Amino acid sequence: MGNRNQQTALVFLGTGAAWGLPELNCPCAICRDMRAKGERRRRTALLLQGQANLLVDCGPDILAQLEESGVSHLDAVLITHEHGDHYIGLDEL
Repeated sequence: MGNRNQQTALVFLGTGAAWGLPELNCPCAICRDMRAKGERRRRTALLLQGQANLLVDCGPDILAQLEESGVSHLDAVLITHEHGDHYIGLDEL
């Protein structure tokens, strides 16, 4: 068996929907409030950090998500399914 002391961290790089928030020109209260606060909800991506860095899904925001999280390298990428918001960021890596 491997080293049981090795820890793995789950880092949520984004938890937004396929279109992200706030939406462009959306007048709803949520988008208005997010724009006023300078907030942004990026598309869903997950990083597993341990002996290796495994990225699960990479949408169009992935480069900014990795930079904001201080990630300097990836060992592998797992794409869960073929929707654009899960793979279109591969070109950025």
